[in-house]
Amino acid sequence: MRRRFGRWLFMAIAIPVAAALLGRIADEVEARRGEGSKVAKGLRVGKGILRPGA
Repeated sequence: MRRRFGRWLFMAIAIPVAAALLGRIADEVEARRGEGSKVAKGLRVGKGILRPGA
């Protein structure tokens, strides 16, 4: 039970943090390379996978 709670807690914190970081990195890449950047688009896809409602 304790291990399961620890995993759940880790995922509840790690997934939103990772999605936020991907979004920030994508914003920086877009600012430097422009909106048509494949890297920025890929990062946005990753963010969408981690947080489908965001």
